[in-house]
Amino acid sequence: MFTQLLKERDSLPKPIFPQSLNGTSATTGPLDMSLFSRCQLIGSVGALGASGNTAAYLQESNEANGANATNVSGGAIVNIASSNGAFTIEVNATQLTKRYVQGVIGVSTTASLVCGFLVGTEGRYPPVNNNDNSTVVVQRIVTPNP
Repeated sequence: MFTQLLKERDSLPKPIFPQSLNGTSATTGPLDMSLFSRCQLIGSVGALGASGNTAAYLQESNEANGANATNVSGGAIVNIASSNGAFTIEVNATQLTKRYVQGVIGVSTTASLVCGFLVGTEGRYPPVNNNDNSTVVVQRIVTPNP
């Protein structure tokens, strides 16, 4: 019996590493949705600055580097205004009109702490973890007790 491991089912492009943004945005690496059925942007907002306003959304592109990306219809969370919260945005490959998808987190007004991961899941040609970005340096599995 073959049991697929989560690390073989999912893939991680370049994440948005924890950072403070102020009037700017950060973008994950693009994910090739021809290889996955679904993907999810998982993010976290830390301490928001005074009047901090954070927005997260998905973009799609026909370019492997994510250039010329446009916002995914319905793929936005606007005005995340509470500190120390998490969010997710999920999209199915059939909802996209372009091949690549990427996650964006933006902060307006004042410095706020954010981070995010885009996870491609339900890979069409497993194992798909060979599509991980080079920043994924360890994937460990807990071995069962004998």
